[in-house]
Amino acid sequence: MSFIRDNELIFASQTRNLKRNNERLSAVFKKLSNMLIFPTILILFSAIFSFAIVSGSSMNDTLQDQDYILVNKLTRDYDRNDVVIIKKDTEDFDIIKRVVGCPGDTVLIQNGKLYINGKISKSDTHGNSDMDYPGIANNPVKLGDGDYFVLGDNRNHSEDSRYEIVGVVKKEEIIGKAFLRLFPTTKWL
Repeated sequence: MSFIRDNELIFASQTRNLKRNNERLSAVFKKLSNMLIFPTILILFSAIFSFAIVSGSSMNDTLQDQDYILVNKLTRDYDRNDVVIIKKDTEDFDIIKRVVGCPGDTVLIQNGKLYINGKISKSDTHGNSDMDYPGIANNPVKLGDGDYFVLGDNRNHSEDSRYEIVGVVKKEEIIGKAFLRLFPTTKWL
């Protein structure tokens, strides 16, 4: 009898110790997980999104100088009228422009108007004036696979695809799609 009672006491003591150790271990894991949640969210957020600050007036009236915007870096398909951030090897900084021509399109600028595939672009509602300078689009520009033609909304004050320094933009040069102006006022793009 005594032997069974001693074993029960030892077992009960071990069970209490095991329970205390599990509680301590659980508390440590909870603290660690709480400490890791914010950095994990931050890493995931920075892998998907980035912030950009508009510099200059080339996107007026849609975006102003010093506007803060949020960019989706996961988007890999771009459509006409998307506002994109571009990294060109010819520039020391990223540029922000609007997609007006997509792969397979033929772009032409004549008499200040944008033509896509031989027709005046009806979707070009963001440009705030006729274009004084057609640049490389003075002649038809046929866009290949993964090629985009971009313009600033402030057409006559924008260095964009019309200029050889920017030219036709390759899909690989597009960092992402701007979709939200954060500051000074929040506005979906």
